[in-house]
Amino acid sequence: MGILTCVPTSFYIPRYQGTVSSLGGFLWKENSSQNIRYAFGFAYANVISQEQNGVFLPRVRVLNLSNGVLATLEPGPIEKNGYVWFGEDSAYKVYRSMSFGWVITTGIYPGREPVEVLDYDTMEWKGTSFWTGIFPSPTHGASTEFQPRGSAKGNGSAPNLKLQFWFPHWEKTGGVAGVYTPVGESGNITLGLPVWIDAAGTEYAQSLNPVNGNYTYGGIRYADGKWVIGTVGSPSGWWEGSEPSINSSTVFIFTVPEDSEAAGSNKMITFSGYVIGDNTKEGHIGDWAICRP
Repeated sequence: MGILTCVPTSFYIPRYQGTVSSLGGFLWKENSSQNIRYAFGFAYANVISQEQNGVFLPRVRVLNLSNGVLATLEPGPIEKNGYVWFGEDSAYKVYRSMSFGWVITTGIYPGREPVEVLDYDTMEWKGTSFWTGIFPSPTHGASTEFQPRGSAKGNGSAPNLKLQFWFPHWEKTGGVAGVYTPVGESGNITLGLPVWIDAAGTEYAQSLNPVNGNYTYGGIRYADGKWVIGTVGSPSGWWEGSEPSINSSTVFIFTVPEDSEAAGSNKMITFSGYVIGDNTKEGHIGDWAICRP
């Protein structure tokens, strides 16, 4: 599949609990569609994420104990206490506090410390409405249970909540180029251009775009109604075969003109993997407001 990529100069991957960004990310676009995706690395795999409301990075979901979704929270634009936070446009906020660790709140903005006090007259907990727990494993669908605290706890009858790591994506291990399998998505995604190799080590990479209706593959091209390597009619010979296939090897037969005494051997072309080239294109990603004191 042909792709165009661009590397945003100011695109920043915030720090997620339990994850490590191991690759420089880049945006990419399929030539055949308007889908914009973002490829980058976590500790466990290389990842491709589909754009959702302009966001490519993992979200979290707040659930009740029956797994009913109370809110899906997008990551905030900056970190709080060293970690990404969630819920800029939601009544629910999720962030790492200095005093209680990871919290779900409904009463304060991320960065402020929750407050919990016991009213000895009523024996009810008061202060900030929040829940505490452990941030879930950075695996799509993983969840942990959070306990009510402060005014959310009240007299002790408030229910627990769940925090779920929500990140539909495609992933693969090894190099960046290749076939990515879905996690919470559907269908595979191939990142990069296919390349073939012969016994001599010569590589034949598919072109980014078709030429006169057909792709070229390094020295392989469609000419005079056939797939060839070299120049048809050359006294020194050329090779004729079929369009390279990912699923099977392709044999190119050494061919010479009738009056030529040139000698040569056939070539077998075998699929060897995918590569990412240097085709790039400038693009407008978006606008962000700059807040100044």
